[in-house]
Amino acid sequence: SYEYIAELYKNVDAPVLKTSIAEAELIKYASNSFLALKISFINEIANYADAIGVDVNVIAKGMGLDTRISPKFLRAGIGFGGSCFPKDVKALVSHGKQVNSPFKLLEATLAVNEAQPLRVIQEAQKRIDLSGKTVAVLGLAFKPGTDDMREAPSIKIIHELVSMGCKVVATDPIAIENAKKVLPDQVTYVSRAKDALKGAHVALLVTEWDEYRSLTPDEIVSLMEENPVFIDGRRALDPVLFSKDKRIQYKCIGYGK
Repeated sequence: SYEYIAELYKNVDAPVLKTSIAEAELIKYASNSFLALKISFINEIANYADAIGVDVNVIAKGMGLDTRISPKFLRAGIGFGGSCFPKDVKALVSHGKQVNSPFKLLEATLAVNEAQPLRVIQEAQKRIDLSGKTVAVLGLAFKPGTDDMREAPSIKIIHELVSMGCKVVATDPIAIENAKKVLPDQVTYVSRAKDALKGAHVALLVTEWDEYRSLTPDEIVSLMEENPVFIDGRRALDPVLFSKDKRIQYKCIGYGK
């Protein structure tokens, strides 16, 4: 009962809201869906920032200074994954249709998120013909610090690369065994980023593990093929430093300079 739960938390200094079961469920689904919407929104802004030549991080910082918006979940990249956001947004969209109350904003949120992972491939294709090329995929889990592959952007990216005839060499500190269950058999797995980069024509940074953040331009040039393409889908590296190095064709999402 409400009284029993309230008694359990009586010494916790936090607001208490009494709701029905349906209201409590909708609070959870609506909260996750709103955060997912923020991610898809800033990703659309990032794509637009690329088109007009401005830096989305500056835009996100300025937006975040407004306390009504806050800077949280305004980090552009290649979309959200995991077990909560995709599931909860899809659940609201599905049930909204059943009760004749469609969620058009959430339908758009899902559409943006479905397309966003392929941005790294599109950016690579602007710089090199990917057919038959060796592509290093850095990171497989949907976020760092987990081996969770549920709805991970890497799945869509790697399936697309394989369908294009690329040789995919993938790496992740802890998610490789789970990745093998959902990725094509053609993928080669290595344990370290440097092993994945060796001999690759293209590198796609998909999950921002600390190991990848420490990569230097000299390491990338020494390991990859001549005139390598490096697409940073998570802005894990310093875009100013890497963009100035003309030995690398570097691009990160939303850095339109």
